[in-house]
Amino acid sequence: MAVKDYNELPILGNEFFNEKYHNLSSFNMVLWSYSDEVNYLTDDLLQELKDTKLIRYSTQVLQYHNTLKAILCNAIQSELGSRQYIAVSLNNNTFNNIPERYNPVGITSRVFRNIIEWLAQSDYIDLYKALRGSHVDVQSVFRVTNKLRDLINGYEIGYSDLAIHRGSEPIQLKRAKKLADYEDNQSIHADRLLLKQYEELLNSAKTHITIEGKRIRSRTKVKRNFIEDFKKHGRIYSGEWQNCKSELRQSITLNGKDTVEIDIVNCSLRMALQLSKIQIHHSDLYTIKDHPRDVVKQAINIMFNTGNVRSPLQGIDRASKALAEQLKTYERSYLKEVVQDCYEHYSMIADEWFFQSRGLDLQFLDSRVCIKVIEEFTRIDKIVLTVHDSFIVCKDDEALLRDSIIKNYHFIIEDLPVLR
Repeated sequence: MAVKDYNELPILGNEFFNEKYHNLSSFNMVLWSYSDEVNYLTDDLLQELKDTKLIRYSTQVLQYHNTLKAILCNAIQSELGSRQYIAVSLNNNTFNNIPERYNPVGITSRVFRNIIEWLAQSDYIDLYKALRGSHVDVQSVFRVTNKLRDLINGYEIGYSDLAIHRGSEPIQLKRAKKLADYEDNQSIHADRLLLKQYEELLNSAKTHITIEGKRIRSRTKVKRNFIEDFKKHGRIYSGEWQNCKSELRQSITLNGKDTVEIDIVNCSLRMALQLSKIQIHHSDLYTIKDHPRDVVKQAINIMFNTGNVRSPLQGIDRASKALAEQLKTYERSYLKEVVQDCYEHYSMIADEWFFQSRGLDLQFLDSRVCIKVIEEFTRIDKIVLTVHDSFIVCKDDEALLRDSIIKNYHFIIEDLPVLR
């Protein structure tokens, strides 16, 4: 029986759960396969599951089959790739009340939990269960055992057998932190088509992406996330390069070629200044007095995202408190001084942009630039990797990328970016 206590995980603690690139992935409910071999594997295990009488009614067979197949696809990807562990939620409402557009497989929490626990009890996976009601911010985790590994190898299943479900939804809207349904329009249709084409290009057999010399073999799912409405946030999320530190991204190669990363310098702050018709020609807008640059940047981002304040003084106090929670090595009094200095330094835009919860508005603007750049590169069958306001391409395409960023930034902001 391979159901274990969470504390028995071979690697425990924040280091394990923050190391997204090497060890841990989250369960992907649209990872799928149209391969006969994966169907054979699913059918064989489903027959074993049927013999346990866990499936009570014939009408549940398809749901169990599809959920089992999705779980197996995640297990196969972990076995073939570098991420050995898969984080899953066994809560009663994890998959319930999710709009159908986000859950094309039709997974429900009860069936998902039944199958995961059955796979563990049958020694196909090691399941490390997190305690329910725990205040520790962790999820249950599983990994493939030798028993399931031998089955996967016996069917000769490879990466080419994995896919993203054809019904997957790349345009996601969240309200109150939950996935919400919405009505389609022409713009959403166009973005959906583009993101699916981009996803197909990233996952095509001819695309080779390496980080630190290791080829990315996991399927890349591309999505664009909006919050509350379709004019807030909208940033594009995709592959493992987005979870890498900037110095690690320097090792990325595309189809065997070295790459270059181009960043829109001080993107959010520069946009706010330009939209307010304030021209400042400093190369680094986060240079304020002698304060550390990273502290200034975090302070300004917090001011962009803080809202519901009655006065600037309350906003400064609230922002400094939030900053202190992020930077525990600094005294609260010093961080309040930093926030005050940032507010005064950019007082010309304070009424319009600070303490107005407008950070999501600025993210929406940089997402528009990003999706325009993706569109231009996808149209000519070239790869561009995005990290929100930063872009990675082959060195041969550097001039093309610079022209694309400048043109699309100017179209949206009616001003010019500073690139690095």
